[in-house]
Amino acid sequence: MTRAWFVGVPIAVALAVNTAIFSMPHFRSNVADPGRAPRLLPPGPVVGLVWTGLLAVMGLLMHETRHATRVAIAMYAAYCLAYPVLTSGLRNDGVAKALNGGALAGAALLGLVIPPRLKTWLLPLLAWTTYVNVVDSL
Repeated sequence: MTRAWFVGVPIAVALAVNTAIFSMPHFRSNVADPGRAPRLLPPGPVVGLVWTGLLAVMGLLMHETRHATRVAIAMYAAYCLAYPVLTSGLRNDGVAKALNGGALAGAALLGLVIPPRLKTWLLPLLAWTTYVNVVDSL
């Protein structure tokens, strides 16, 4: 498969999932609730764009790696696609915090299976998941 296939499919899936999620009438965006401290996360659609970019990077990683590593990356990408539904969609902060930790741990675990020459490609993923974990713990 070509590189465009590995990048295009994750972007298309991310856009479709984000469109579906943000069109849900009960979806809670990252707008502060009354009586709650303002959230430091960007608005929901910006978060969706960040994840679209991160999934494109995961697609590039899949293109550059072998089968077993591709499976690990695909499983992590599926976790990331389910993440917004399980966090904001369910409106449960406890679940959100646990899944934030899982996203960070998963990104770190990918570093164990990614070839050394590609480890720097994980930096945006680690930076984003770390940022979300820090902000969410405030």
